[in-house]
Amino acid sequence: SDISIAPSGVSAVELRVTGDALAGTTYSISIDGGATYTSIPTLKTSVTGFPPGTNLKLKIVLNSASTQIKSAGILYKT
Repeated sequence: SDISIAPSGVSAVELRVTGDALAGTTYSISIDGGATYTSIPTLKTSVTGFPPGTNLKLKIVLNSASTQIKSAGILYKT
């Protein structure tokens, strides 16, 4: 499945990504299964202010053909 389910409501998320040529890549997180997304402006920074939800989904938009994502992970606080 492309959705991870948190055990209870998510209050904050932090995104960790490693790879090559990541400049210009944009990241968004949904906690309602993809109905709405919140932009993640900076990696490794906690983002709050989400509507209630537990169904986590990550959207990554690559800005370059040379971008390579080696790993991506979502840390969340309930």
